[in-house]
Amino acid sequence: MTSSNAKYRTFNRELLGALVLIIFAAKGAVFSLMFTILKFRVEHSCEPGLASGCSDGCDLTLADPWSTLCGVPISIYATALYLVLCALGVLAIARPQVFLPRIRWPALALAWLGSATSFMYLLRAFAVLHAMCLLCIILYIVSLAVFMGAWSLNREGPLRGLRDGLRRADPGTLLLSLLALLVLFGATFLQHARYTSEPPPVCTTPGVDLPGTDIRMDSDGRTEVVAALFVDLSCPICRREFDVWRDIHRRHREFLRIDVLHFPMDAACGAPSSDVGRRNRSCMGSVALQCMVEQAPERAIEISAAMYRLQDAASPHFSDENIEAVRVRLGLDDIQACLREPPGVVRHHVDRALDMHVLTAPSAVLGPVCPGTTAPALRAISGAKDRALLEQAIADIRQKGQCNAAQ
Repeated sequence: MTSSNAKYRTFNRELLGALVLIIFAAKGAVFSLMFTILKFRVEHSCEPGLASGCSDGCDLTLADPWSTLCGVPISIYATALYLVLCALGVLAIARPQVFLPRIRWPALALAWLGSATSFMYLLRAFAVLHAMCLLCIILYIVSLAVFMGAWSLNREGPLRGLRDGLRRADPGTLLLSLLALLVLFGATFLQHARYTSEPPPVCTTPGVDLPGTDIRMDSDGRTEVVAALFVDLSCPICRREFDVWRDIHRRHREFLRIDVLHFPMDAACGAPSSDVGRRNRSCMGSVALQCMVEQAPERAIEISAAMYRLQDAASPHFSDENIEAVRVRLGLDDIQACLREPPGVVRHHVDRALDMHVLTAPSAVLGPVCPGTTAPALRAISGAKDRALLEQAIADIRQKGQCNAAQ
């Protein structure tokens, strides 16, 4: 008995693994909570600067559909997971003789879950989003460190420890595993309840006429709701949101009209500049789009989609060669003379966007349409938003039946 006690009192590989588990799981919980707070601020703030989608990898990650699972931000699951792992490490350090043998399997199982999920999101960031935010990188490193800590607790290794540990688990291990699972679910539920306790605010902007546009998705019946979508052709989120709005229009085309407006994040067109917009000549891209649409307004959506596909080309996306290739592929007339003219329509859209306090792309300004009536304000949704929020905004505006000046 004495030798057994001495074994647990001696600072060895298992206790080192438990200490690593505590340190890095605590950090993981803190950084995951920060990510949740950031997503909350983006979804529940009227401040456009919090939601810019064109220059920050974190904004791309926050706007990604994979950032939520079953309606719950993935960072909430991560916070709960790391809290449970930290608690298991504390138990092992506090009472190693009692808890160290019993936390090995649940800690390894949870560490496997966290590391596998992190690896999946890492692949998506590189292969799909083509962006990586600093906070994500930190969390990926934390998940690896936590996995190494759980590995140190299992001398048989991460695979055999996971398989054989469950086979020989005693009632104490099974009970502790069940308790860890209950705490995991409880922490997730409490965080999500707090997250959803405050509804998203209604962001308004002064009532002004929406600028005219040649890029429009008309409603089939009487227009009840209009959405003015300010986009930047160089912005990856704008490209995805353009497709989302097209799908939303297909679902609600009996009453919804969508006006697509230019907002290149490039100082050459008078808008706030982003690194992505400036580097890829976003202003020139918008001017070229406008020139081509004026030739064939009935093909406006097709031309817009073709210009968005230039994001897959080498930078700068909107070089003269890339623009010319799109024009030739679409079978349009030469636009060189048009490109040399001042960016009249594009600059007009930018100026009106700034009048409505739109400072970033993508942004949407929504309002009801009632002939002869002008509402005091429109509803602005800046930055990338979940589709559910856009659908809810449209439903709320239609239900309230207030009107704006857009006819």
